[in-house]
Amino acid sequence: MDLVRVSKLLAFVLRHRPDAIGIELDRDGWTDVRTLVERVNTSKRLDHPIDEEVLGRVLDEDGGARFSREGGRVRARGGHTAREVVQAAADPVIVPDFVFFGCLRERASKHLTSRGLEAERGRLLRLHDTERAARRGAMGQAKGRGKARVVVIEGARAQRSGVVFLRGEAGALLASEIPRRFLLSERPGFERQVSAGAVLVRPASEDFEIALIRTRPRGDSDEANALPVSDSGPIPRIPPEEEPREESDRRTGEDRRVQDEGPPDGVERRAGPRRRRRRRGWGAQGRMELPKGKLEEDERPLDAAIRELREETGLATGIELVRELPRVRYAFRTPEGRSVYKVVHYFLLRSRDSDPTFVPRGKEGIVAVEWTGLKHALETIAFGNLRPVLEAARDALVAGATPPEVDQGLDSEDGEP
Repeated sequence: MDLVRVSKLLAFVLRHRPDAIGIELDRDGWTDVRTLVERVNTSKRLDHPIDEEVLGRVLDEDGGARFSREGGRVRARGGHTAREVVQAAADPVIVPDFVFFGCLRERASKHLTSRGLEAERGRLLRLHDTERAARRGAMGQAKGRGKARVVVIEGARAQRSGVVFLRGEAGALLASEIPRRFLLSERPGFERQVSAGAVLVRPASEDFEIALIRTRPRGDSDEANALPVSDSGPIPRIPPEEEPREESDRRTGEDRRVQDEGPPDGVERRAGPRRRRRRRGWGAQGRMELPKGKLEEDERPLDAAIRELREETGLATGIELVRELPRVRYAFRTPEGRSVYKVVHYFLLRSRDSDPTFVPRGKEGIVAVEWTGLKHALETIAFGNLRPVLEAARDALVAGATPPEVDQGLDSEDGEP
C-alpha cells in the first residue's frame, strides 16, 4: 500500500473536495472515519482498498502535521478551501495591502472571468501573503510541471469595500470571489518594478543616526505628486513613501524639483469632486528620503542598494551589511495611466568610516545628506509603510545584530512577471 498516495488523497478530499468521494464535512472540517474509509474505497481512486488500520498508519506517520483524529472522526488541520468549512470565520482577519493568487497558466481561465477572480465549484480561493508562496502553491499542484501565473490583488482595499476574507493556514486567506476592480495585475499597462534602498547607520551618544538625502520639492502641478482621494478611498492607492518617477527611480537629467516651487507640505487643493493632497516629508525645505533606486539588469538587490547609496550620497568609504530589512510593497499609477506594483528591498548598512564624507549628487536634485536620529525619525515619520523598516533597523541595532545570509535571488516575490 502506497501510504504517500493515500495521504495525498485524504488531504485533497478533507481540505478541498469532499464531494469528490461523496462525504460531508462539518463547519470545522470533521468527518466520520468509517464513512471516509467506505467512500474512499467506493470511489476507486486508489489501486487497493483501505481500512481503518491503514488510515491509522497514515495518521501516525503524519505525526499530526496535516491531520487530526478524535475518536471516530478525522479532519485536516488546515488549508481548507471547501465552502462548508468555515473554521475561525468569526475571528477578525487583517488583510494585507496586497495578497496573491497563484494558478497554472493553462487553468487561469477557470478562475479569471469578466467579473473577476472566482473559486471553482464547492471550493474557496486560497490567497497568499507573498508572490513566492502563491507561485509555489500553484506549482505544487502540478508537481513542478507547467508555468504558474500570479494575480496581484489589492487585499485591504477589497476588504474595505465589503469582500469577505476568512482565515486559512499560516500565511493564507480564503475568499469566494474577488471583483475585477481589485485585481491590480489584470489592469491594462500593468507592470512590476523592483527597487532597493539603504538605511545607512552610525552610532551616536544616546541613539543611532541614519543618513537621509534632502531633495528639492516638486511643484504642486506635478501629477506624480498628487494623491487622488474619493469617498471610497484612494484611486488607486499610492502609499506616500515614494513618488512615481517617469521611467526610472534614478534621477537623471534635469530634475523638475529644481524648477518647481509649490505650497508648503500638507497644503491641500481641490479639483472637481476629488481632493488632491500634497505629500509630506521630514523637512520643510524639500523632502528627506532614504537613498534608493531601481535594479539594473541582472543586478542583485543588495548590490543595487549599495550602488544607489554611493551614487546619491557620493560615499566612497567601505560599506558593511548589518541586516536585511523588511520589504516595502505598494502600487501607483503613472501620469501615462500605467498601473505599477512595486517591491523595494531595504538593507541596513554601516560605513567603515565613523564620520564619512558625503558629496550629494546635485544634478539629480539632491542638495544635502544629513544625519538624523533614528528615534526622532520613528517619531516624526510621515510615511507609514516605512515604519516597519525603521523599527526593524532599530531592533537589529539594539540587539547587536550580525550580518545574516541575504537571499539575493530574484523570483516572483521580487516582481518577476
